[in-house]
Amino acid sequence: MRSNLRAVFARGDISSLFMAWGLMIVTALALDAADWAAGTGMLASVSVVSVGFGFLLARSRFSELAALLVSMSYSVLCVGAIAAMTLVQDGSLRSRAVALAERVHAWISQAAAGGQPANDETVFVLFLAILFWFLGHNSAWHVFRVDRVWRVIVPTGLVLITNQFYYQGDASLNGYLAAFVVLSLLLLIRSHIDAREFDWYLHRVSFPSSVRRTFFQTGGVLAALIVVAAWLAPVGQDDKNLDRLNDFLSGEPFADLADLWNRLFSSLEGEGIATADYYGGDQLDLGGAIRLGDQPVMLVEAPEGPRYYWRSTVFDRYSVNGDQWGWRHTRTVRAYTETDGLELNIGDFIAGSRQDVQQKVTMLIRATRLVYAAPQPESFGLPVEAELDCVEDLGRMCVNERRPADVSIVRARETLRTGTTYTVTSSMSTATADQLRAAGTAYPDWVLRLYLQGVGNTAPSVQQLAAQIVADAGAGTPYDTAKAIERWLRANIQYNEQIPEPPTGADPIQWFLFDLRQGYCNYYATAMVMMLRTQGIPARMAAGFAQGVWDPEQGGFLVKERDAHTWVEAYFPGYGWIEFEPTADEAPLDREGDQAAVTSPQQTPQATFTPLPTVTPSPPPTNTPVPPTPEGGANATPTGAAEQPVQPATPTPQPTPTATPVGPESVTRVDSDGGGIGHTILLTLGIFLLVILAGVALGAFVVWYIEFRGLSGLSVVQKAYARMGIYGRWLGLRPAQAATPDERRRYLIGAVPEGEEPINAITRAYIVDRYGAPARQDSTAQEGTIQTAWHNARLAFIRQKLGWLRRRR
Repeated sequence: MRSNLRAVFARGDISSLFMAWGLMIVTALALDAADWAAGTGMLASVSVVSVGFGFLLARSRFSELAALLVSMSYSVLCVGAIAAMTLVQDGSLRSRAVALAERVHAWISQAAAGGQPANDETVFVLFLAILFWFLGHNSAWHVFRVDRVWRVIVPTGLVLITNQFYYQGDASLNGYLAAFVVLSLLLLIRSHIDAREFDWYLHRVSFPSSVRRTFFQTGGVLAALIVVAAWLAPVGQDDKNLDRLNDFLSGEPFADLADLWNRLFSSLEGEGIATADYYGGDQLDLGGAIRLGDQPVMLVEAPEGPRYYWRSTVFDRYSVNGDQWGWRHTRTVRAYTETDGLELNIGDFIAGSRQDVQQKVTMLIRATRLVYAAPQPESFGLPVEAELDCVEDLGRMCVNERRPADVSIVRARETLRTGTTYTVTSSMSTATADQLRAAGTAYPDWVLRLYLQGVGNTAPSVQQLAAQIVADAGAGTPYDTAKAIERWLRANIQYNEQIPEPPTGADPIQWFLFDLRQGYCNYYATAMVMMLRTQGIPARMAAGFAQGVWDPEQGGFLVKERDAHTWVEAYFPGYGWIEFEPTADEAPLDREGDQAAVTSPQQTPQATFTPLPTVTPSPPPTNTPVPPTPEGGANATPTGAAEQPVQPATPTPQPTPTATPVGPESVTRVDSDGGGIGHTILLTLGIFLLVILAGVALGAFVVWYIEFRGLSGLSVVQKAYARMGIYGRWLGLRPAQAATPDERRRYLIGAVPEGEEPINAITRAYIVDRYGAPARQDSTAQEGTIQTAWHNARLAFIRQKLGWLRRRR
């Protein structure tokens, strides 16, 4: 039995096999801890089988290609069997395998047809299982066949780092990363030991059997110390590199790949699938199913009373890009400051129609640069950059000159991480329904130019439906028109987050309104914006979060991932942008006077647009009720205390900004507190480098003093022989002055038996060099041999010295 095992396992194979298993299992457990999908626990089993089978192939006579083909064949059986027993709950192995095959076939058929596959996580888990099978095969082959351990560590490490990078949940994955680093270092040590032992064997260098154990013990301690030091080291915030990575991942190839991935695997439930920058890109496409978790995003402290949204972005252009319809936002000016206090002029309004509200936002997600604020933000308590248009003359200096600007998105200059707090002040509307009805239609030119776009591309049926809703409601003003369309959407379209992708080539608004008749906020808001535009009312899509749930203990609104939301903003002269809520799953957004003038929308429009008989009105909203509002409606004027309502007739007019914002044409950078943590880290690194350089210089001096001082002019052989005497005296060995070279050799070998071979080689070469015929001089090859012998002798002397020190202790 033992001889059979020796035929399979070479020296060190068992420990290496366990290390390869460890690398794969740690990575598999990290993905399972991230909880991307049910069933990822099977990845550890797949890893064990794949590495074991790969080890057998590595010890076989198969070529690399043949071994890969054999591994592929067995992967179907092994992965299929493990997946059937894990992902299918009941039945025999055969019946489970059949059920699994049917799921995969249905998924492939839907994906090949260009649609969005059913919400089944099975294929995603199978994809990961196949990936781990080949990672395991790769690990075993490159450890036991070709000894290229970096080809094992890098691919597996990329999977682990990718999982760590995108995970946004509460579980800590740092332990898996630390274990992976330790195992990787041990595997590198093992590879180095094997290489050295092979080299010693070729050069007939004897070495004790304990070398491998000593290397492993020392390497394990060093690996643990490295991990602990990295864990305790101060963490920098390299925001520029993070920004470059985000820009790279936001490129068109990765965007296309992300679209394909989202179409194929839209059912994933793992926390972190949704990006931390909710609606923070330059575009928002109308796609298929979404799934949002309960991960906390932020805590917003703001006065109770108003109906809040936390906006990050507004989108103005609705168009088709290839086969994908969606929203874009484009701006011509980027205004930014390196200090707190950017102020924006968002326009002039009728006195008393708006009130400033300050919010304090504490971020709870890992990292983002989006600045969330109630509409319409006008001053920021942190360094930011804003993408905007100068609305009066299309110039670039409106921020510096405090002239009106139309802002699409605001980002922080530095990444906002968990626990980061900032303040922002917004100008919120306090206008009543009657005031908005009287606003008229004297829209500014910049509003008409940008926010009536896309009407010509809107389907005639959608335009006719909008006109019919307005006529049936008897709406005679833009405000009543907006309320009629808002209420019709809430009453006639069912809320559903698990809808399929729009059919290829279909108009998503028409498909949403007439065919599917269900969807989520992106579709509700898109339909309302475009229907308003067909009626000549400027409107746009706003994106960010609904207000969340009021937390009385923390005195703020707790906003979670599932609160991610889009809504509608319509423009009213003298009052600015006003919010509307067409999504049926959200609480209604009504103002004082809404019920008096607008009749309820008819459930069934004219015959041309009769709703499908199977559609039922959406259920009542299940959101947590908004805190009690003061007199004046949902957007009544907030004050310093919630219980002191302010009548809309006498609020303080909006003050004229007094600070001069910094625009892109004249940016002033001001450093504060000496660089903060970055300065401290750089100073620490500088001191650390100086210490290292000093240590290197000291070491170089010691080497020169011991091995080169006084030996200039000697040959390579003579230097090696003299150095043996120097190191011997260091060990306390003092042979007789009259001793011959051969007597000295025996004396040194008796004291340092580990150095027998290199001491013999150097002594023989010295005798030939010193006493041989002049024709026998050192050749280049002999010099190299003597140099190698001296390196081995030096190592033996040092080990002997360390052994004496241990015995003395």
